[in-house]
Amino acid sequence: MLGLLLALLGCAANITVHSMESSNPCVFQARAAKDFAVGEVVLIPHGPVHDFSEGAKMRRPKSHHPQHPYLVTTEIGAYDICDDLSKYIIQSPLAQFKPGKALGVSPFWAVLEATVADTTVGNLEARCLTQEISCEFKQDGRKQRGKDKAPTVTILVPAFVNVKAVMRGAVFVAKPAAIQNM
Repeated sequence: MLGLLLALLGCAANITVHSMESSNPCVFQARAAKDFAVGEVVLIPHGPVHDFSEGAKMRRPKSHHPQHPYLVTTEIGAYDICDDLSKYIIQSPLAQFKPGKALGVSPFWAVLEATVADTTVGNLEARCLTQEISCEFKQDGRKQRGKDKAPTVTILVPAFVNVKAVMRGAVFVAKPAAIQNM
């Protein structure tokens, strides 16, 4: 898990987010600050988390461009305990963007969706990352052993992964319909 986190932080450090404030609604762009090989870019969302039931009430504000992701679902659960996942909604922090403010958002939210039906357009593809974490804990100062093995928590997170090499300065664009399918 730590290795994945460090890789994601290193990836995000080499991507800049720009805003095209003259357009209405405002368009954001995630641009490569260095060259990336295929599969080297993995963008995950972070932002306000809401209960899944609130998602139906949340509407895309007019200030949020339709070519950007707005809401994504993430799931967390323990398969070996109840075989059930709890769903949560992560909302784009760009929904509350005010022109002139500094951008400190995850590049995930600034990815544009290709509007052309051509599947060769776009350098990113939407995928679901799965991470399993062992919830090991000590009871009476001793580690769990044998049949009392610690449960595994599974986290499913939407992500964008580059399926083409990306040159420095290029804009990150998701393949058509990738954002709607998240």
